[in-house]
Amino acid sequence: SVAPLRMMVLRLIEISTQFTDHLFKTLVALIVAGILIAIAAQMWIKFGLTNQIFGRMSAGSASNVSAMASLVGQLSDLLSIGISLPDAIWLAGEGCNHRFYQRAAEELARFAYDSGQPLNRCPAADRFPGNVIHALSAGPDGTPHLELLRELSAMYSDHSTQRTSWISGAAAQLAIVLVGLC
Repeated sequence: SVAPLRMMVLRLIEISTQFTDHLFKTLVALIVAGILIAIAAQMWIKFGLTNQIFGRMSAGSASNVSAMASLVGQLSDLLSIGISLPDAIWLAGEGCNHRFYQRAAEELARFAYDSGQPLNRCPAADRFPGNVIHALSAGPDGTPHLELLRELSAMYSDHSTQRTSWISGAAAQLAIVLVGLC
């Protein structure tokens, strides 16, 4: 049990030596790595890669819930001023700033333009929560139920805020653990 501990101490000494002997190179490498990680994270979020890779299993992430709150809120606002359902779906998808939902909204809008069928028959409808698709046809004569859409938007917004608060609280605890490990 002493040998693994000794090896770990030797590795820490090697890392310390690397920092002191090649400080500038090490700092540049750390800065470049940080920038690359930040760019990769932004691209991951922008293109909705979590949804594309894992599909509906990940539909509850904070960024997805926030994007859904934005999409549903814009949808209810657009419909309340008299914009047609397909146009409202397309515009709300464009405005939600989430690539996955944007493409799904485009497909749903195209389906609504081209067919007279209910939206739940569109393959893209599976990419949205069922309650949103239901709200788009739950009003009188199969029209969108605006009050339900507003309530859904508020609900998703509250969920997003709660998740963000939880993540913020957990980040401090995680930082303490990481500092302790270092």
